[in-house]
Amino acid sequence: MKSFIAATLFLASIGFAAPPAAPSSKGPLSPANPNYVSPPNKLPDEAVEALKSGVKFILFSLEPPITIEDDKEVLKPEQKHHGFKILGSTELVNAVTKDSVIASITEGVKKHTSEGSGCFLPRHSLRVTAANGKIYDFLTCFQCTKIEVYVGDKRIGGAGIVGSQKPLDDILTAAKIPLAKPMEGEN
Repeated sequence: MKSFIAATLFLASIGFAAPPAAPSSKGPLSPANPNYVSPPNKLPDEAVEALKSGVKFILFSLEPPITIEDDKEVLKPEQKHHGFKILGSTELVNAVTKDSVIASITEGVKKHTSEGSGCFLPRHSLRVTAANGKIYDFLTCFQCTKIEVYVGDKRIGGAGIVGSQKPLDDILTAAKIPLAKPMEGEN
């Protein structure tokens, strides 16, 4: 790669202009395309609208599989949420609490500026029932800096997210809902 860059710089210094790049076979949205512009980090518009005008909000505590043994655990459908073990949930009826969770999500997405990791081990999910009856799930992993959004069982988008899971943990703890086991290296 260094020799390619050096050759390119040398050719540019002697006035050689490369022909225009051929369109990428991977299409304009591919990172392999030299003209690729990263899409903005944002949640799907319909999901943002659900957060603004939802009529019911439930916060889940999830336990992602940490070990191979955890991954082999057989769960009944009512014990899992998009494949992750449910430790408990609480309805957010207090406006301040609900707004705090929404802010953790929206501000965390807004402030995210880097690439996410390859993992996705969500510890929390916010379920929002929209005024139209659709159910949106916002599965969040602050450690992996990712959030995925579902309508029913269909993933409709995702984004990067930064911040602390502590505000969500505090709400769950106050409701006497257990929290996920810490990952190695976490406190």
